[in-house]
Amino acid sequence: MIRKNFKIVLIVLGIVSVFAAFFGYDLFKNAPKNNWPIMELPAYTKINPHKPLEEQFYDVEIAGRSLRIPSIYFISAPEKGLKQKDLLLAVRWPDAASSYQVKLENPAAFNQQLTGNILIQEAADKPPLKVSMEALFNNFTKQERFDDVYGLEKFNLYRTYPDKPLLLKNQMFIKRNSQGDVTDFIYCAVGQMDFLPNCDLFFVDEGLRYEISFNQEKFLSEWESLRKNSAYLLKKFEGK
Repeated sequence: MIRKNFKIVLIVLGIVSVFAAFFGYDLFKNAPKNNWPIMELPAYTKINPHKPLEEQFYDVEIAGRSLRIPSIYFISAPEKGLKQKDLLLAVRWPDAASSYQVKLENPAAFNQQLTGNILIQEAADKPPLKVSMEALFNNFTKQERFDDVYGLEKFNLYRTYPDKPLLLKNQMFIKRNSQGDVTDFIYCAVGQMDFLPNCDLFFVDEGLRYEISFNQEKFLSEWESLRKNSAYLLKKFEGK
């Protein structure tokens, strides 16, 4: 009985195989494709451990500035070709060292609260800072002004929801020059876990627009130092 059933199974499998061979392609060639983006590991994790770090870099150009940036800084590898529209780097604050290099050299001392990203874009391709700031600022139900902190105007930003009271969602800090123009602004999420970067600082320097992320508790009081070190980082890589 077992041998007979086994023969039946083999026959069925044979029929299925023949069917698949002749008709499988026609049946599946028009099946829906998976269009989800492929999640890749950060570029800095692809560093060659057998090659000196100083020999691993990308030569790029952005906003007319030629840069040689160590590969260990990059979250996303630059696009093919020399000219770039944006660059995304991973850093450790406040000195803007490569966060991945710090983690490799001293894992025990690595602190997620000290990490952040630097997004660099051509300023000419982006709206003025005032426009970006107002788009965020005016997207809330209520804006409440407080006393200035660290040389910045401070605002709490609230939003209403159905059947819920007014909720504090974000904070904004604004720096203006003597003419009242926005030169910098910081946009912070409220209520995130305190070990994550929850603020973004926006500013423009030498044709580049910067958006740098950092932890509010740790570094809001040092925002000017983070700004300075971000711009200096690019100058350090320039003309090599």
